[in-house]
Amino acid sequence: MTLNQPPLRSQAGMIRASPLPAVQSQPRPAARRMGLSGYLVGFGLALLLPVLALGALSAWQVAVAYQDSFAGRLRDTARALALALDSEFEALQAAALAVASAPAVQDQRDDPTIEAWLAGLGKALGNVAIAIVPGPPTALGAARQDASAGEAAADPVALLVGKVLLSGHPAVSPLYRQADGALAVSVAVPVRHADRPDRAVLVTFDPGRLAQALVAQRATGGVAGLADGSGINVARSRGNERFVGAPAPWFELAAGQQEAVFRGRNFEGVPILFGFRRLGVAEGWGVVIGEPLAVYEASWRPPLIRLGIGAVLAIALAIAAAAVLARRVLAPVGALRRQAEEVAAGGSGLYSRAAVAAPAPVAEFELLRLALLRADAALRAGAAEFRTAFEQAAIAMSQSDPESGRLLRVNVAYCNLIGRPASQVVGLPFVDFIHPDDRDAAMRGWWAMAHGETAVFETERRYLRPDGSIRWVSGSVTPVRDPHSGKVVRTLAAFQDITDRKAAEERQWLLTRELDHRAKNLLAVVQAALRLTPRTDAAEYARAVEGRIAALARAHTLLAQARWSGAELREVVGAELAAFLDDAPKAARVELDGPPVTLPPAAVQALSMALHELATNATKHGALSVRDGQLLVHWRLVEPAGRLLLRWVERNGPPVAGRPARRGFGSRVLLATMRDQLGGRVEQVWDPAGLECEMEFPLGRAVQAAKGQG
Repeated sequence: MTLNQPPLRSQAGMIRASPLPAVQSQPRPAARRMGLSGYLVGFGLALLLPVLALGALSAWQVAVAYQDSFAGRLRDTARALALALDSEFEALQAAALAVASAPAVQDQRDDPTIEAWLAGLGKALGNVAIAIVPGPPTALGAARQDASAGEAAADPVALLVGKVLLSGHPAVSPLYRQADGALAVSVAVPVRHADRPDRAVLVTFDPGRLAQALVAQRATGGVAGLADGSGINVARSRGNERFVGAPAPWFELAAGQQEAVFRGRNFEGVPILFGFRRLGVAEGWGVVIGEPLAVYEASWRPPLIRLGIGAVLAIALAIAAAAVLARRVLAPVGALRRQAEEVAAGGSGLYSRAAVAAPAPVAEFELLRLALLRADAALRAGAAEFRTAFEQAAIAMSQSDPESGRLLRVNVAYCNLIGRPASQVVGLPFVDFIHPDDRDAAMRGWWAMAHGETAVFETERRYLRPDGSIRWVSGSVTPVRDPHSGKVVRTLAAFQDITDRKAAEERQWLLTRELDHRAKNLLAVVQAALRLTPRTDAAEYARAVEGRIAALARAHTLLAQARWSGAELREVVGAELAAFLDDAPKAARVELDGPPVTLPPAAVQALSMALHELATNATKHGALSVRDGQLLVHWRLVEPAGRLLLRWVERNGPPVAGRPARRGFGSRVLLATMRDQLGGRVEQVWDPAGLECEMEFPLGRAVQAAKGQG
């Protein structure tokens, strides 16, 4: 239609007036189609939903990471608590085994000093009761009945003794109530006589001792609990007096499991997330560390809630914006439609058509241009939101080409992770920054995901930084597909730095290995001391064994205080001599002189044993046995060989008659520790004025010995 033909248009309108009803019959099918407003709303949602999906994925991954971290912390704490409690039971079992292996106990001698010895040993172990219990037929019968029928014994002590005598192995009783009404736990070991156990050494203690261990070892803000094999609460780090002896509400949830994280309720009925671990020494016993479920959920729920609120607001804003835009776009179209209806109704519409049609082409294109600009602005706003979410995300994110694997985009967290700026990263294959040992597995998983063989690629791998440091990450790589063709156009990776978690796991493993080694080494030394100590007199044998075990304990304490990194030589010498200096005048007669020297762990234990033997001899026969005796302990470093020279000199003591006719146990210990264990030398001079002993060993040899034992 052109404006220079109004007469023809007018005539044509009169000639073709009859077809007008057919034109008016068309709106009905058109009304069934979706309007422009619906298309605009759908268009806005199509732009918004991928951004929301990406935000949801990121938020969910962060929430899952928080959940795993929380559960892992509970699991690690439960392991630490189990190790600490196993150590408590092992210490008591070790004491009971020491009593059971004493000759006077094995020979069933009626020695009046045994009872005093047991009382003193029990007091030294923290006020525990130690008794030697015969194995009556009733105990054996109760144990056999319990083992065959699974029935509870009326007397738990008799059942424990019978069980130990039947099995020949140490055992731990459940929590039980004594005759005086007090709650107790017992550890029993068999006493062998004529190659068969006929009695048991029973160590009984207050369960509050275990509660103190839980309080001392608890590493989180939660509450720790301990239950015996029948599910009875034995100890609790908080409110122990209220709940000891009551059934543990979480015990049935851990049935059949060695280690687990599960939900339950505590004694107060509060929902709790528990970290559980069974003990290795006490059969059936388990320890938990629990934190309120509300605290656990608070660590990951807020990001998801914020995401949901933001998504609802974004969708509402998109719908409102689409409605406004549709009204503005449809306004000129409505004017044209009304004009067409006026013409179709028979009116000429000449002037109105001239008023609308003249500017219509320009106005329509202008409206279209403005609409396109608004659409472009909306796209840019969506892209800006995506870029903001991408760049400011706390986790490392990157986009890669699905064919070549070259990086298309990285965020700040990704650059911080690999230690390189974006200018040195974009355009290069992502595999170039992965640790060489992990590249093949990373490429195989990524290739399968990028080509549709798998929906998502979950991975845990290492990145190698320019400075040589390694960062561990955990996350996933997902494909981004074209909505029409379904083809993968890029891959999106999201990773979280788990280097600290890996380091913590490694430290935990090393600590467990070190504790295992130290425990075995300590038991071996104790066994040697028990085997080599002369047994001519039971009381003397007991005192000698106790003294040597105490020396080992003091060395162990110094090493534990320094986290097994070594100990200061002056502290080692002072700790050993302090056990023999029972008053101030005697301590004033001891002189220590030497430079600061840090001994490696292997040397601490060996030197402690050697000093203990020298101090024992000085107390019995040397300078520390008389009032005016003096003891001088001097040391120095011999350079450049890196050797330690230590001299022990006794003066003003009883006259020394000369070299003994035979070598005693103390001399054998000196040679075994200094020469055989540390590769050093020992020289003893029996001067009439007092014993002199010179010990020299290489510190480097002690370090190598420690590494070899570890």
